[in-house]
Amino acid sequence: MVGMPMPVAWQNILVHLRSLLYGCLLLFLFLNQFPHVTALSEISFYLACGISLILAVKGELSLRWKTPLLIPLVILILWATASSLWAADPMNTLHNVYKHLIKFLTLYILLVSVFARPEDLPRLAGLILLSVACLSLAAMIQDYILLGNSPLMHRLTPPAARISTNRTGRFCMIAILCGMTLCTDEKHSWWRIALIVGILIATAAMLLIPGCSDRYRMRAPRPRLAPSQGNGCHARTTRHPIFRPVFLFSPLAVTVYTHAGF
Repeated sequence: MVGMPMPVAWQNILVHLRSLLYGCLLLFLFLNQFPHVTALSEISFYLACGISLILAVKGELSLRWKTPLLIPLVILILWATASSLWAADPMNTLHNVYKHLIKFLTLYILLVSVFARPEDLPRLAGLILLSVACLSLAAMIQDYILLGNSPLMHRLTPPAARISTNRTGRFCMIAILCGMTLCTDEKHSWWRIALIVGILIATAAMLLIPGCSDRYRMRAPRPRLAPSQGNGCHARTTRHPIFRPVFLFSPLAVTVYTHAGF
């Protein structure tokens, strides 16, 4: 019946679903910088999409999709989709339209709908700084401690070949700006110290990542390998499992950060 109150059990379920939606989006943002976490990222993203639809149908979440740019965006999506008709690889074109346009627009709608409170923006900025600081620290430990490379002779490399140095540098720059913004308004000294440490880690990583021009790259000397070892091999391709603890404890870190009440 219309106007009939919702059962208490269902209300509790919706409260837990909203908390799960909040945590899924935070986990997705935290893992966005890391390589080899596609499964966790996809699970968190599509789980957030499903939960948001349930909450929207039940009236517990207002999806803020109305914007003055709505019509231009719809035209852009339709035109990009129609371009697959004359593309050399239609399936790849459709995949790119979804992966780089529709998915990011969906993520934008979820972020502005879920993180609508004033205190959510500092929390998101702190999470970005935490994620980039963990990635940068793990990369520096791997390259300069576990592999024994010199910071003066060896440029800091991203943890995976599919992540370019330019992308890693952009992550660090955004994290530094987020940390500096939070430091200006932070009242707790211990949290400000943590922000400064994260800023210093991201700054060190950004300074150790030169540009993509070969003239400015600092390359470690390649060792001569025996023919039996194969051609084109590089000693630096051996990777230590330094990122595994980060992946294992990242959900715990996001959960603690969510309920810490910063």
